[in-house]
Amino acid sequence: MNMQVRDIAGRQSLDLSKLFFGDVLLVGLALIAGQQEPRMRVVTVTDRQQIRTRESFNAEYQEVPANPKQKRSLQKVTGEIFGDDVTFKMATGPSRLFKVPLPDARKAGAQAIKMHLPQLIALFYRDQAEGLRDSLYTLTAKRGFLAMSPEIALQVGDDLFRIDKTRAVVSRRGEVLLDLSREELRQRAEQAGYL
Repeated sequence: MNMQVRDIAGRQSLDLSKLFFGDVLLVGLALIAGQQEPRMRVVTVTDRQQIRTRESFNAEYQEVPANPKQKRSLQKVTGEIFGDDVTFKMATGPSRLFKVPLPDARKAGAQAIKMHLPQLIALFYRDQAEGLRDSLYTLTAKRGFLAMSPEIALQVGDDLFRIDKTRAVVSRRGEVLLDLSREELRQRAEQAGYL
């Protein structure tokens, strides 16, 4: 079987991003990360355990300071899904508790899938040796995810994927690498077999 690297990267990226947006915990953690200053990125999520109605986990966040010259610190985090919230607290430094409602995480994940964000990710990584990595991500979504003018953005490492009411754009360190209308995104995704 003659499988090209770009086919693997695209398909793996599509599958990984669909799994990501279907996981309430990961979407919740990425939403929390996108709301913090200095911004944080999820690095790893480990030790996920289902204990009756709770799900506990450990994670690591990398703090991305506003000043690029400052050292990036790594923060260990413990948390749980319980009731209607994803909650975590910093294991080091001042005691800080962060929370995101589970319905918000579910809505953001559903909105990303509806807006074809997994397909945009797959199309971008299709021609590259490396696809989506399941680490280093932040997610931001316009308040009221299902509003008339929805907007969602996922940052993976240096790659920023943003979709709004009319456009789907991928940029890296400020340089636009892919700019499509929503209709062009749908057509290209269909041609690639990603829908």
